[in-house]
This record gives sequence, C-alpha cells and structure tokens, in this order.
Amino acid sequence: VGRAAASPFAVMKVGGQTEMSVYQSQWLVAPNPEEYRAEFVALGPNASGKLVGTKAKSKMVESKLPSNVLHKVWTLSDMDKDGALTLQEFALAMHFIKMRCDGQDLPLSLPPQMANYES
Repeated sequence: VGRAAASPFAVMKVGGQTEMSVYQSQWLVAPNPEEYRAEFVALGPNASGKLVGTKAKSKMVESKLPSNVLHKVWTLSDMDKDGALTLQEFALAMHFIKMRCDGQDLPLSLPPQMANYES
C-alpha cells in the first residue's frame, strides 16, 4: 500500500519494474559533455565559459518542445541556478531534450548520478 497504481498497459519486467521504468533508467545517466562541446562552442560561450540564457534558448527551442517542458529542462540542467549553462549543464539540457523527444518523462529533480558537477 502507498504505492502508485501501475498502468494496466505497462509491461512488468524482472524486479517489478515496468518496461518504461527499465527504459527510463537507461536515460538517467550523466551525458558525456564532449559529445556536446562542438555545439556549445558554436553557440558562443562567454569569457567565463558559460552560455547565457538567450544563446542556450535559441538551441533548445529547435527541439520544438513546448515552453513548459523546456522550462523544466532548464531548471534540471542549470545546477548552480546562475541563469547560464556550463558545458556540463548544456550537455544535461540537450540530454533531457533528447530524453523527452524520445517519449520519456523527465525526472522530478536531477538524479544524483547525473550531477557530476564540475565548476
């Protein structure tokens, strides 16, 4: 008792996890920032090595995701809440956008295993 009822359409897997939760766990790993470095540099980070909000936004809206979803992506990704994204934070944002475009729900908060933060 106290657990949310599983969807009748969810396929149960080993360990009681649903197909979606098994699949989602594959997404909840820290992205490799190097995969996003070229895009990050092309967007023109400032002298502190950060992308200001307007520059990051221009890339994020290309996903065609609704503003409320992109707001959630930003909130999860801007770990130090300074309104700009480091390469690591940009990699997280792009990863969460891909995750959402793949039909996965975003986590409610940044999972600890994804927060290998380098300042």
